Amino acid sequence: MTGYNKKQFRPKHPVMVWDGECQFCKLCADRFNSLANDDIEFIPFQDLPNKFPNAPDLDYKKSVVFFINNQTYTGAAAVFSFYNTIGKKWPMRLYDRFKIFSKISEMFYRFIANKRRLFRLIVNAFWGSNFLPDTYKISGWIYGRLLGLVGLIAFFSFWIQSDLLIGSSGIVPFESDLKQVEGFITTTNTDISKWFARPTILWFSQTDLWLDMVLCAGTIACILLLIGFVPHISIAISWV
Repeated sequence: MTGYNKKQFRPKHPVMVWDGECQFCKLCADRFNSLANDDIEFIPFQDLPNKFPNAPDLDYKKSVVFFINNQTYTGAAAVFSFYNTIGKKWPMRLYDRFKIFSKISEMFYRFIANKRRLFRLIVNAFWGSNFLPDTYKISGWIYGRLLGLVGLIAFFSFWIQSDLLIGSSGIVPFESDLKQVEGFITTTNTDISKWFARPTILWFSQTDLWLDMVLCAGTIACILLLIGFVPHISIAISWV
């Protein structure tokens, strides 16, 4: 819901007020605070009289309240107004434009607000002790190291066998394979680039030295990825 503030209460910055005795409310407030910039102040309503003596007397235990631009938003409107303030404007636009959306939003908000303990248990079960946005630092670190390890095994194991497999004296020399691809394109007059027919940087040079250089570069890139050095460049090199 939306309304106008009393004239005597005009905070310089947007203020979000929540129930400090509600653990689920605190989880949500911490999440909002992590998404917001320093221009938005978050304060439990228990501390509101000390910080803002002129703040209106509302039922802060019932729903979150958001003060901004001399307006007061409560419930779902407060949440959407907050997101609108940090740049995510589409929920508030839907709320203002479509009554059915606003009614459904407020209905879901009341449902969650009436079952805060239940939703706190759900948050604890799926997100842990906090509801902050995931940074994926740990999983990203583990994934990068495992990717580097797998790539290192693949590149190195193939490198030590490459001469016998696709080298000039190997079972299926890559030079002959590329020449067959090029010859097929020429004889059939196929309108396709050899780079699309056989996408590989081995087209640059069809020698054993170039093959070793390519596999060596891939191996080094995977080692760098494994130790976490310039991971983005390492992944790009190993992929190419």
